[in-house]
This record gives sequence, C-alpha cells and structure tokens, in this order.
Amino acid sequence: MKVSTLMSLFLKKLGHGGTDLEYPDTALDYAPEALSYLNEGYFKALAKLRPVREEEISLDALGCFDPGAFSLPAVSIRYLIRGGRRRRCYLPVKRGMKPCFLPGGKAGETLCVGYEFDPPQLSSDEDEPLLEPEFIHSVLADYAAARVLEARGETAQAGALYGAFERALLLLRPPRGPFENKYKAWEGL
Repeated sequence: MKVSTLMSLFLKKLGHGGTDLEYPDTALDYAPEALSYLNEGYFKALAKLRPVREEEISLDALGCFDPGAFSLPAVSIRYLIRGGRRRRCYLPVKRGMKPCFLPGGKAGETLCVGYEFDPPQLSSDEDEPLLEPEFIHSVLADYAAARVLEARGETAQAGALYGAFERALLLLRPPRGPFENKYKAWEGL
C-alpha cells in the first residue's frame, strides 16, 4: 500500500468523508505530522518484526567483505551461507566499520549474507513500506490517526486505534528458531 493510500485511510480514520478527500487542502493540513506519525508506526512495526535481507557478496583479495556495501544500511549480520551451509552469527555493524575478515575465505569467493537493516523513511506518495504482511500497512494509518486524536484530547478514540495497532503487532512474529537470541562465540568465527 503506497503512502498516498495510507494518507487517505488516515483521513478517513480522523472522520473526513469521501467529499473531503477530493480537496487537496484537507490532506495538506495534516501532511507533515501525518507523515512523521506514519514513519513512527512503521519503525515500531519494523523493530518488532526485525526484517532480514539476504544479499550475495564476494570476498576481496584478503578474504574480507565490506558491511557498508549492502544495498540498505545494515544494523547487524544475522547469518552467513557459505558452501551451502547456513551459519548463524550476530555481528553488530557500526557506521564506518572496517571490512570483516572471514577465516578461510578465498579471494573472489561468493557467499550469501543475511542482515538486519535500517529501512528508508517514507517520504513521497509513491513510497511503500517494506513490511511483508500486507495487513500491517493499514494499521500504520491507525497509529498515525491515534497520535493526532491524542493531541486533540480525544483519548477514547485514540485508545481504540492504538489498541488495533498493538493487536496487529502481536500477530507479527519475527522469523527465528529456538536458539536465535543466544549468542555462541564459536558461531561468530
């Protein structure tokens, strides 16, 4: 669902009818704060989901790879797939981090890296949230409308919309195994 669709859903949650949505002034009245509240809800949902992106990289002449070369800014490396075997690891990635050395890595070897990432903010009408379950897109509008209603002092309606957002977040389960949160030193090698 694109941001433009989320904005019209946001206005409907605030009580604006179909005729109000035809006028661009209605959307412009709420545009800056609505977009910031949509992003706030988006990042809350992503923090719960912990999305992982997988990319193939090749090692340089020293058997290293650069964590800054991924298509999205990496937060942590979760696993490596090398020689058909998946090895879990947890390596926090800091800005400006030097290339990571991979023991036994050969120059030009290709491996697959799964990493958590910082998503780009929603900024234009054509942007779309990077959330996989499609149902969560509509509750981002619930969250944004709840923030506006709370600022107006309409806490009962805001509480209902916050509740819908929180219930949807409970349905999100991060993809993990039973030992995903346990760090083992030998898996980081």
